[in-house]
Amino acid sequence: MQIDPILPVNVTFTLDYPDGRAVTTSGTGDSTGSFSGAKWALDIPGIYRFFLTGDWQGNKALMPGLPPDGGVLYVIHLRSGPGLRSSRRQYRAHGVLRCGNAWSRSR
Repeated sequence: MQIDPILPVNVTFTLDYPDGRAVTTSGTGDSTGSFSGAKWALDIPGIYRFFLTGDWQGNKALMPGLPPDGGVLYVIHLRSGPGLRSSRRQYRAHGVLRCGNAWSRSR
């Protein structure tokens, strides 16, 4: 995650899995304005919800456009077919950030 302006913001990121699991990571942004917490596998298809909070010296930090009820990631299962080199299940995530009546997508 990129923090702008570059400040040592205390960040908490929570990810809710489709099967009910929830994982959280937290830390402080570095001198380049980046925060990278724990990494988790998006190991089942479905809708994942994420929540982000931040604080800098008592001032609340927000992600522009992220509603209070968080954002969503859609993870779909890629079907296997001829020419696939891996027998592992392969998934693809599509991030969707709800901003009022508008939607923003990332791949």
